[in-house]
Amino acid sequence: MADDQKLDAKQKKAVAKALKTSTRNELDKRDQQRLEREKRLRQMRAKDGSKKKIKTGGSSTTKKVVGSVIGALVLIIVLVWILFSTGIAQRNMKPMTINGEKISMLEYNYYFNSVYSQYNTYASLGYAATDSNGSLDLEAENQLFATTDANGNTETWRDTINEQTQETLQQVVAYAAEAEKEGITLTQEDQDSLDEYFANISATYTSSLDLANYYETNYGAGANEKTIRQILERNLLANEYATQYPESYDITDEEIQAEYEANKDTYDYVNYRSFTITTPTAEDDATDEETQQLEDDTAAEAQAILDGITDEESFASAALDQVSEDERQDYIDNDSSLHEYAKASSISPTDVETWLFDSSRVSGDKTLIQSGSTYYLVYFIERSRQEEPAPTVRHILISTSESTTDAEKLEKKAEAEAILAKITSEDDMIAQSEELLASEEAAEATEYTDVYRGEMVKSFEDWCYDPSREPGDTGLVESSYGYHVMYYVSDGDRPYWEDEVASALRSTKFSEDSEALLDEAAYQYTTNALALRFVG
Repeated sequence: MADDQKLDAKQKKAVAKALKTSTRNELDKRDQQRLEREKRLRQMRAKDGSKKKIKTGGSSTTKKVVGSVIGALVLIIVLVWILFSTGIAQRNMKPMTINGEKISMLEYNYYFNSVYSQYNTYASLGYAATDSNGSLDLEAENQLFATTDANGNTETWRDTINEQTQETLQQVVAYAAEAEKEGITLTQEDQDSLDEYFANISATYTSSLDLANYYETNYGAGANEKTIRQILERNLLANEYATQYPESYDITDEEIQAEYEANKDTYDYVNYRSFTITTPTAEDDATDEETQQLEDDTAAEAQAILDGITDEESFASAALDQVSEDERQDYIDNDSSLHEYAKASSISPTDVETWLFDSSRVSGDKTLIQSGSTYYLVYFIERSRQEEPAPTVRHILISTSESTTDAEKLEKKAEAEAILAKITSEDDMIAQSEELLASEEAAEATEYTDVYRGEMVKSFEDWCYDPSREPGDTGLVESSYGYHVMYYVSDGDRPYWEDEVASALRSTKFSEDSEALLDEAAYQYTTNALALRFVG
């Protein structure tokens, strides 16, 4: 019997006792059976000494022996059934072994279910087969990825999710082990987060039965605070390794400059203006000729507008002419045709991004780009990189929405001002953040590190990049999200583009080192095919 199918001590004792009792009963019967045998031999002869005709069917003693054997087999079958029906066997199986460590079914399922939940979204959108409950059918072929196994068979969703689970666990175990070697430990923030998580669960499920049911329902058989904490601690430690270890790389100025020169489009930003004109939808009974005429008319209209643009101001005016009357003021207030500090990765469609980042582009260039039934009018202003250092700030958001009335906004603003009055230090800001998040008075309260241009809404960003800003400054900023209580933590220490390039280089180096790490013999893994049948 394989290691992961062994019975526990209590179950072993029950099986042994049953077999021992059966054996002792058989020994007690042997003497009696010998006497009975001689009697049977005499009975098998007729009065004249000849053999009697043999009767069909077994003797009662034979039936008793067979019955004893069947009884023992039934006992074993019942015990095995109990083991599997109660989950004892599955719970003690080890689906995977990494670096000599057998991964528990509980930990394996934690990651399996995480991957499953991601792909279950595909099923809910109709991209994958579902079972009778409307969830992702694990036994269905994964036609979405159409990956085949060694025999050319299309993998099932279970195969796909198992593979990704195993790769994730391999990485987590390796990173956590390397973190211990490097002396990397969980931060106090990590510990506090775990403590708060489990404290909240215990506070919600006050009876031991309810608490046990919560863990089993959400994490599986055998789950409790101790076992789940161990899983989460390893996960957090792996994350700390992935976060902290790359910072140990020494990136030189020469490497930064070389990477920038090779990938300027990645690190530069552009300022530009744009608006769109869309071809009207044709009537249901429109002919092909009528539909084509609509497209031609729209293209001609867009081109005529572009031809009439002579500078940035006339472009902004032309953009405003395309806005409906009820949107006009909002468009003016937000200067909505203007796009500042836009990175290539944030611009769509691709044809617009390609045109803007063409190395020959100069200020004042304009173009018309068609994408389907939409025409994009684009005006190029400038291309640059962020020379300003990126600051670190904290904020507490007292949120508002479009449905918030003016009177309610005044109340929200007063609330934010009262919070601001309590803040004289970063410790005050942190304390207020924790208190207001706990009471749910704040929609968000966090620290933003390296706030780069274009990351935040304009009013928030303008406050951060005010030339007079100094560490310790506080303030109140209004945006479309509500009122932000601000605290300026620190300046950046060098141009943001340098930090951005250095971060990218560290990420690349870590990816290469990580790939080599997972190729090491110590972190290769094996799986248990029987155990994998009970995953999920």
